[in-house]
Amino acid sequence: MLVVVAAVVHLIATTRAPPNAQQIRKIVQPIVDEVSAFHNVSFAVGLHTEASGTVVLVSGYNDRAKHTAITADGRFPMGSVTKSWTAASIMRLWEQGKIDIDKPISTYVDDIMWRLNKTTVADLWNHDPRTVNMTARLLMAMRAGLQDYNDSAYVDWTIDHPNKDWTPFDMLHALNKTFVCDPGSCGQYASPGYELLGLALCQLNTSCKTWQDLNQMAVLPASLQPDFTGVAFPGEGKCSDDPKIVHQYQLNASDTLNPDGSLNVSFHDIINDSCLNGWACGNIAATVGNIAEWFWDLFHEKIVNSTTLSEMCNRVPLTNGWNPGLRYGLGMSEYHVAQDCGNHTWILGHGGADWGSIAEIAGYNLRYNLSINIATNGVAGMNCSADYRTQFPMRPGAIYSEEFYTHGSCIIYDAVLRAITGSEQPIINCTSPCKEHEITEDCARKLESLCGKVHNSTDNCKACVAANETALNHSGCIPLDYTHYCVYEQCQNQLEASCGAVQNGSACAECLVNHASDLALAGCSTSQEYEFCPWVESCYKALDAHCEAVRKNGTECRACTAANHSALAAAHCTVQQETEFCPKKEQAYTSNYTCTFQF
Repeated sequence: MLVVVAAVVHLIATTRAPPNAQQIRKIVQPIVDEVSAFHNVSFAVGLHTEASGTVVLVSGYNDRAKHTAITADGRFPMGSVTKSWTAASIMRLWEQGKIDIDKPISTYVDDIMWRLNKTTVADLWNHDPRTVNMTARLLMAMRAGLQDYNDSAYVDWTIDHPNKDWTPFDMLHALNKTFVCDPGSCGQYASPGYELLGLALCQLNTSCKTWQDLNQMAVLPASLQPDFTGVAFPGEGKCSDDPKIVHQYQLNASDTLNPDGSLNVSFHDIINDSCLNGWACGNIAATVGNIAEWFWDLFHEKIVNSTTLSEMCNRVPLTNGWNPGLRYGLGMSEYHVAQDCGNHTWILGHGGADWGSIAEIAGYNLRYNLSINIATNGVAGMNCSADYRTQFPMRPGAIYSEEFYTHGSCIIYDAVLRAITGSEQPIINCTSPCKEHEITEDCARKLESLCGKVHNSTDNCKACVAANETALNHSGCIPLDYTHYCVYEQCQNQLEASCGAVQNGSACAECLVNHASDLALAGCSTSQEYEFCPWVESCYKALDAHCEAVRKNGTECRACTAANHSALAAAHCTVQQETEFCPKKEQAYTSNYTCTFQF
C-alpha cells in the first residue's frame, strides 16, 4: 500500500509544489459557499494530504431557527461510517489473536446476549442450523445471508417516540429472520450483522458489562486518541444531549399527490430525537476533519497492520438487496461521484447517512494520496424556488432525496482535486453522469501493453497486474480497473452457464436480469454482457435516444416508451427492458411541490 502511495505522490510532485492548507482554502472555500447557498443546505468538507495536513471547510447554517452558522468542530451524525470503526475494532482483536473471525459468531455473543436479554443467536434465528455458519468475517463482509432492517419503519418509530431509543436488541428481535441465502453464498447489505459484531466486542472486553459500556474509541492506539476529540459515539438519549452535534433536517414527502397534483414536502429538525442510530452499525457523530484523519491513519497503517488492511480491502460484489454490484470488503467499500468518468474520485472507505444528514463521501483516494469526507446536515435540498424544483424534483413518500448531494459533492470534489493538482480546468464534468465504470484511455493502453497477452486468463491477468502495480498507478489506474480488466474469463464462463442457451435471441436480455446476482459476483461489466447478448446494447441505445429526456418522470417515461414501441421493438427491446427503464409509478418525480419548514 505505501509503495503505491509513494509512487502517486511522486507523480503529483513532479508537476508542481504540493499545496498548503491556505492555498486549498483559497480555491475550495468559495465553491463550498456557492454549493451550500444554492441547495440551502450546510456542507462541510474535511480533507488530508501529506503537504497540507488536515483542512476543514464549512458553510451554511447549523440551527436554522436561530440562524447560527455551522462550525468546523460540529459533529455530524454519519450513520454507516461507523461500520469502518466496528470492523477495524474486530480486526485489531484478530491481529492480537483474541478472536477467530471464521468461527461461529455465537461463540462470541451468546454469553452476553443471554446475560442481558435471555436469548442466543440460535434462539433469535429460530434454531435454524445455518446460524453456525454466521461468522464475524461474513457479517463484516455483508455475506452472512441476513436481511436488512426496515429503514422507513425505524425512522417512523424514532420520530414517534422522541424520548426513547431503538436498542440493538430491539433491532435484532424485530429483524426478519428468514435467510436471504445460505451464509457465504451471496452478498446483501445488512446492518443488523454489525449489532452482533458490537456485542462480540463487548463480550471480549471484560470491563463491558452492558452494550452501553462499549468503548467504540478503543480501536485507536493510545498515541492517536488525543487527535480524535471530534468523534463521539452517542448512546441512549437525544442528539441535543451533545452540544457539539449539529442540527439535522429530516425530509417528509407525502405518500400521495394532492387533488391539484401538488406534493406536500416538509423539513423537520430532529436534534431532539434519539441519536443512537443503530449503535455499532450507525451511531458515529464526528467532525469531517476527524473522519478524513481516520481514513488517512487507517490506510497509512496506523490503526491496523498491512496484512489486516489487505483483509479489510478484499472486496467482493454484493449480489442482492438495494445495491447489487457494490464491491464490499470487511467494513470497507468503494465509492465515486456519479459524474466521474476518469477514475479521479474513487475512494476506499465507508460512507453513511442518517435521517437528517449525509456523508457518503468518506474514505481514502489512492490515486491522489488524499483522504476526504463531505457531509451535509440535510437529506434533500431545501431551496424550494421554482427553478430549483424543476432541476431537483421530488417523489411521493421520499425520506431521502440525494440528488442534491450528488450534485454538490461533485462540484466540491472537483474543486479539491483542482486545488491539490494545480489544474485550472475542471477535472470532472459534473453535468454529465457516467452510466458505468470505464477504464481511462491511458490506463487501458498501459494494461494492454503490460498484460494484454494474459487478459483472457483471470489468474494470470491478476498476477501480471500485481507485478506491474506501480507502473499502472502512474497511468492513473485504480483497483477497480484491474477487477474489470481481469475478470473476462470468469465472467464469460458465468455468461455461458447462465444464458448460453438463449444467446442468439432477445430473450438474452431477460436472462441477464434474471441472473444479475450471479453475473455481478463473477465481476461482469455491462459492456461484456452487451457483447454476449447481441441485441441488448441496441435496445438501451434506442431507449436512451427516444426517452432519456423524460426518464425521471415515470408517467411521461412510460408514455414515451409506448409511443415509440415500434422503434424499440425494431431495436429488439423486451417488455421487461422497457418497464425497468422507467421509474415505478410510486416513484414518479414531480417539480410541483410545496415546502414547509418545521423548526
